[in-house]
Amino acid sequence: MLQKAWNPWTHLSFIARLVVTASVALIVASVVMLVTVAYEETEQVEANLDHVMLDQLAILPTTLADWIVVGDFAVIQESLNRFASQHEVASITYRSANGASVTSKGQLMELQAPAWFAAKFGKLNPVGRTSVKIGGREYGTLEVVLTAHQAINQAWSRLQRHMAILALAVGLDFLGILFVLRNGLRPLSVLNQGARALAAGDLKTRIPLQGSPEIAHTIAAFNRMAESVESSQNALRENLDRIALAASVFEHATEGIIITDAQQRILETNPAFSHITGYSRSEMQGKTPRLLSSGRHDVSFYAAMWDSIQGKGQWHGDIWNLNKNGDVFPERLSIVAVRDAEGKVAHYIGIFSDISELARKVTERTSELEALNHRLEALSTTDGLTGIANRRRFDDRLLTEWARALRGGHSVALLMMDVDLFKNYNDHYGHQAGDECLRSVAKIFDSNSRRSSDLAARYGGEEFALIAPDTDAPSALHLAEVIRQSIESLGLPHAKSPFGKVTVSMGVSVMTPDGTQQPEMLIHMADEALYLAKNQGRNRVLLAHGK
Repeated sequence: MLQKAWNPWTHLSFIARLVVTASVALIVASVVMLVTVAYEETEQVEANLDHVMLDQLAILPTTLADWIVVGDFAVIQESLNRFASQHEVASITYRSANGASVTSKGQLMELQAPAWFAAKFGKLNPVGRTSVKIGGREYGTLEVVLTAHQAINQAWSRLQRHMAILALAVGLDFLGILFVLRNGLRPLSVLNQGARALAAGDLKTRIPLQGSPEIAHTIAAFNRMAESVESSQNALRENLDRIALAASVFEHATEGIIITDAQQRILETNPAFSHITGYSRSEMQGKTPRLLSSGRHDVSFYAAMWDSIQGKGQWHGDIWNLNKNGDVFPERLSIVAVRDAEGKVAHYIGIFSDISELARKVTERTSELEALNHRLEALSTTDGLTGIANRRRFDDRLLTEWARALRGGHSVALLMMDVDLFKNYNDHYGHQAGDECLRSVAKIFDSNSRRSSDLAARYGGEEFALIAPDTDAPSALHLAEVIRQSIESLGLPHAKSPFGKVTVSMGVSVMTPDGTQQPEMLIHMADEALYLAKNQGRNRVLLAHGK
């Protein structure tokens, strides 16, 4: 007995049949629309070409009339070239009555549409001709050849867009059909896929509740099981990640790491430990860190260290240790006590780095800073122009020598010197010459402070001062006169001085401190003597007479 052939249409639901029917109707309607659009495009292109042909045959004779009459073929050629630049024009030819001709060809656009589509448009290159009559006289003919390539290409592009939209619509419609057909069995299919994904390791798999109540309960139980498995796997993965990270840090750290048990027996060391100390891991296992002791620290140092570890759980500091080669090196060490769940010490972890290079740089930098401080101190007490002591150093030294003279009961002499008519010198010779003059005077002035306790200083401007401890009045006057004569003997020209050369005036004061006087009195007396020397004609030395 023959079996009845299987008919898929009878197995479709009403909604599925409706979707299939609508899809077929959509395809038929779309095909009809495409055919209609294609024929409309054909008619429109032919109408446009006819219109362009009429325009060209009407405009060209009028535009070229003047040049045709005079027979200027160069201008006619140029005009035809402009008209031929239009997209619809393939060529334009003018033939005169005597047989001469001028032709201009346009840029023929490549035909992109297939031949079967272009054949629907009839003539691709229509030709039009007209006689050129001017003032009742016939001068020749114009022939215009048009091209439909651009219009056909545009029509073909529009047809392709319509076909793409149709294909998309049909595809979406069939997807809808597929959705309808599979909708009834989707919950069970989704549950099956979820179980497979979970078994393959996708712990994020969750299934939305759907389907009948029984299937929905089954899906909810599956989701709870998946959450439990994911939680357990995540906890295990986190533990493994932490262990792997700790191992990576231990192996790749640039600091040396040492782990001991509660009795300080070494259990583990990392590669950086071996690099710094020279001891391998196997050489250190079972031994204590005392093997690295340099002997530079006493018992109290280690007692304080362990008091901190036991009391605070940690210690940080710098320590000198001994490497395998017997070399002592500085290291920066941190020790931490690790306690178990009961609070008892289970391990000690020491992390250290070799700071030999740092210590060397610190020492070098300290030396540089000390040298810089000495230089800054010298600069702060030295006159920048003359190189001798400045006012600040003079004030400090005067206080020091005054106090020393008060304790020792001896005298202090002060010589105050001023360059005569220096302002006139500066105005006449210029400031650079003035600076050079001051440097020459300061050099002689300083060279006469022969004792280590003497101090020659630039007091300000062109004024200088010399402190001579433990010097009486005659000796001070003699020293001042020697300085005055030495400067005069330099013979520095001074056109604005009555002496014709650079001279100085000096005031000398000598005092023995008794506890009732201040060093300012010594300066005041020397300054008064200097003032009198300048008033009495300059280039001389005067001794101040105190009360």
